[in-house]
Amino acid sequence: MENRPSTVKRLAYAIPVTAIYLVMNYFLLTRHEPGSAEALVYLTDMSGENLAGSGFPVLTTLLLMPLKNIGLPFAMAGLISLVFMTAAALIVLLCAPFHPVLSILMVLSPVFGYFLGIQVTPFAPAAFLIVALAALFPVRRRFWLLYWILVALLFQTHITLWGFAAALTATDIFINWMVRRRNPDLKSAGGFFRIFLPFLLPLASFGYSIYLLMGSHLSFTVRSFGSLVRNILRVALTLVGQASGMDIVTQWVLIICLLFALGHVFFTVRMPWQVFILGLGIALQGIASYMVGSIPVQSGMVTFFMTVWFVWVVLGYTRDESMVHVHNGASSGNAEMQIFVGLLFLLPIIGYFNVVRSDIRRLYSDAANTAAQIRLIAGDDLVVTADSRYAMSVVANDPDLKIADVVHGTDLGVLLYGKKQPDGTIARDAEAPATYTELAEAMALEGLAAPGATWYLLATENSVLTDMDIWSTVMENVYTTESETVGQESYRLYRVKMS
Repeated sequence: MENRPSTVKRLAYAIPVTAIYLVMNYFLLTRHEPGSAEALVYLTDMSGENLAGSGFPVLTTLLLMPLKNIGLPFAMAGLISLVFMTAAALIVLLCAPFHPVLSILMVLSPVFGYFLGIQVTPFAPAAFLIVALAALFPVRRRFWLLYWILVALLFQTHITLWGFAAALTATDIFINWMVRRRNPDLKSAGGFFRIFLPFLLPLASFGYSIYLLMGSHLSFTVRSFGSLVRNILRVALTLVGQASGMDIVTQWVLIICLLFALGHVFFTVRMPWQVFILGLGIALQGIASYMVGSIPVQSGMVTFFMTVWFVWVVLGYTRDESMVHVHNGASSGNAEMQIFVGLLFLLPIIGYFNVVRSDIRRLYSDAANTAAQIRLIAGDDLVVTADSRYAMSVVANDPDLKIADVVHGTDLGVLLYGKKQPDGTIARDAEAPATYTELAEAMALEGLAAPGATWYLLATENSVLTDMDIWSTVMENVYTTESETVGQESYRLYRVKMS
């Protein structure tokens, strides 16, 4: 067996490194202004429609609900992510079969922090669960209840993680079936029940996720295979570009090198079950993200953790046969795989360091300031927006604000997770207004703004009203975000008087 640091030696560096990680990311959390992507998770309730629209973050929602009920402000909701990622960091430092330098490098890299460590996202619980499952993998027969509870929870993190969770479940079901065939003592009814009982938990969790999907209004658009490949390549280039800050040619070279390195690992390590789990997990993650039309940065980072799971299992165990694991001594490929993981976590340092530095110095989102100004200026008067997505972060900062999106036929107080307003909902128009003129006419027809009445219009950088530049000259601009924001979330509030 290869020499591994003792528990005492691991604790000697695991505790201080975890403390550094916690302090560093808590500081970043206090400097970060959460934006619209985080609001989508924070404001999600347990109805099927809302869950579907945000990728089924059931676990994160359940964890946030009691904290919101006791008054956790939106600005500190990232504490949920920080707790999960700090726990994941401690598990890596104490349990991973990596060189201590690699473990410390991973934990202190941008992949472990910032996007996953301080932003409100269902991918932080997912990363923690993947790391915990890697640590439990060699003893999953002994601690089967805990292991399969974690797999069941992985189904409830995000729809893009279904592939990885399903692959973990399917491979063990098949292995257990093969074991039962070869062992006559397990062919009794009790033996069958004992072998397949653990899988009821993840299967039930997956069934509940399907039930939520069936009860939602989320529609999956399946386009051509070529479109799928192009979209995944586009996202890969975006992620690599954001992470490294490199030009497009260097990005392509880097992606090709990573693919060759990953292929080398696959073909030189004879662990078909683990290769199948990682391959299916990554493939279905890309397909699910493509079908729902959104692949956030954090989803790409979770792919890194899937790769860490694979290397972790390969370094520690060489075969999974008859539910017996054999420890892997130092082999020629171990160093290569550890270097590969190190490069994955080193890659984002340059690009994401610039994002972190900008977030410390500047506003990430001006939603909090805008919410305060709307409360001060508009009070309980109606505020209409042309972009519900970016208005959600304003609502998250003050759920009692009366904000509606007539353009998309949406009352933010009802459908987008705020509180229901006493005067009813906004009527839905089959053809949403595309200009301010049409918006004003639609509001007048619905009786929301009678002649002479005053209401407010909230515009964002992504406003869909095509004639805003013309009409803004006849409105009274009562608030404007003064500086550029890191997350491109600035706002303008206009006072409008109906003629």
